[in-house]
Amino acid sequence: MRNVLVVGQFASAIFLIIATVAVFRQLSFMRDKDPGFSRDQVLNIKLDRVTARKYTLLKEQLSGSSLIRLVTGAQDELGSHLDQSGIEFKGDGPLRQLTSTRLIVDPDYLRLYQIPLAAGRDFSREKQANGREYIINEALASELLKDMPGRPMSSLLGRHFGFDSAGYIVGIAKNFNFNSLHYKIETMFLFNQTDWGYSTLSVKLGAGKTREAVNFVESVWRRNFPENPLEYQFLDDHFAEVYRADMQVSRMVGMLAALAIFISCLGLFGLASYSAERRIKEIGIRKVMGASVRSIVVLLSRHFIRLVLVANLIAWPLAFWSIHRWLEDYAYRVDMKLVGLCCRRRSGPSDRAGDGQFAGDKGRAGQSGEESQDGVN
Repeated sequence: MRNVLVVGQFASAIFLIIATVAVFRQLSFMRDKDPGFSRDQVLNIKLDRVTARKYTLLKEQLSGSSLIRLVTGAQDELGSHLDQSGIEFKGDGPLRQLTSTRLIVDPDYLRLYQIPLAAGRDFSREKQANGREYIINEALASELLKDMPGRPMSSLLGRHFGFDSAGYIVGIAKNFNFNSLHYKIETMFLFNQTDWGYSTLSVKLGAGKTREAVNFVESVWRRNFPENPLEYQFLDDHFAEVYRADMQVSRMVGMLAALAIFISCLGLFGLASYSAERRIKEIGIRKVMGASVRSIVVLLSRHFIRLVLVANLIAWPLAFWSIHRWLEDYAYRVDMKLVGLCCRRRSGPSDRAGDGQFAGDKGRAGQSGEESQDGVN
């Protein structure tokens, strides 16, 4: 029974150590993976029906300061669950009805978030273009090209697309993770329709003077809405909230691992003391007969080493099975290797080099800094 308890203690400790390493590597991967857009120094302000009416005025006043780099608006915030809409597309075949994630944006949206285009151009500022131009992501372009096999993405430019017969595609944006990394990149289109208003005002602050820029934003807001409190949040703080549950899991697993290691060491120390006490006469005789300290240590520890090896044989398969099941919740995940839990970085067609953060402090410091959708082998 004593041996069973020791094996159980060490198997639990080893299991939790492996789980802790896996959790921290996954969280580190999510923190460092480039989402496909820039979220550094981006301040998001909530707009309601009253404040949204002065969106154009706010944008003009904010853009007039050297503390502000760019201002844009949208009906939803990245990192949130975006709405979906039914749209129509006319390719080489009959008219298709599709459902896709949508985002109503200001013409400066791609510029502020530094979302590159794979083909085509950005939104036009001409009045006649308002409500007619659409930019789709690469995932949606691949879906639309099913009607046009063998054709390049650029062949979609100018094709009829949208809510009515007046809409057409002007650009194809590189894929970017507009949700958390729990989900794969879905089909998405961006629609420039200034008449529908925006619920989020995004302000790109200049690097190095964050506090001054925030104070300026607050002064502009008070000047226009003295009775409406300013509600804002940095985008990297918003994504920190998105991954808060994952961070809590990592802390809990880490504490359990530390506790299990401590208990296992106490158990091993107790067992070693008990074994040495029982064999004290044998040790004395061996010492008199000329046995070295090393040989005595090997004699006493041989049994414990066998128990630790048995614990490893139990813990490692169980840990990797559990990690595999846990990582299935993530569309983008680390590649856990059986030997040494080595995590290998790979690049995919939808990833770009770059930097992404959870915490606001790193992003607000103005610091700039590849992994892909992977499974557990």
